[in-house]
Amino acid sequence: MRCENISTGRLDYYVENSGAVFIDLRSRQEYEKMHIKDAVNIPFEEMERQLQNNYSNRNAGFYDNSNDRSRAGGIVLNNIFYDRNTVFIVYCDRGSKSMVICPKLAARGFQVKTVVGGIHQYHGKYLVYHTDFYKDF
Repeated sequence: MRCENISTGRLDYYVENSGAVFIDLRSRQEYEKMHIKDAVNIPFEEMERQLQNNYSNRNAGFYDNSNDRSRAGGIVLNNIFYDRNTVFIVYCDRGSKSMVICPKLAARGFQVKTVVGGIHQYHGKYLVYHTDFYKDF
């Protein structure tokens, strides 16, 4: 599989129509301030660790030659199993960290899209703000 770049202008379409799993690679604090609706927060360093663990210990999550056909070819991230049919859309603040993670997921056989310019460039209707953080502005 390959990594596909998508513009922030296409994010509303993907939120509404794709069933994709959005992964926010920013810190937990940044995620809590704002994120794309229904995105899963896996900070970059944690994602790197989980990918490495999945790769080095196939029984812990990355299923390539498993006897369990229901889990063959999948991956576990944040204790949730995703099969190879899962489409991941990864994003970070400005796009650099998602460009590192995208090919790593794609190399494992997943369809992966990365958001050019990151969440910093997104101004669509599915941006969720934490109201307590912004109430004083």
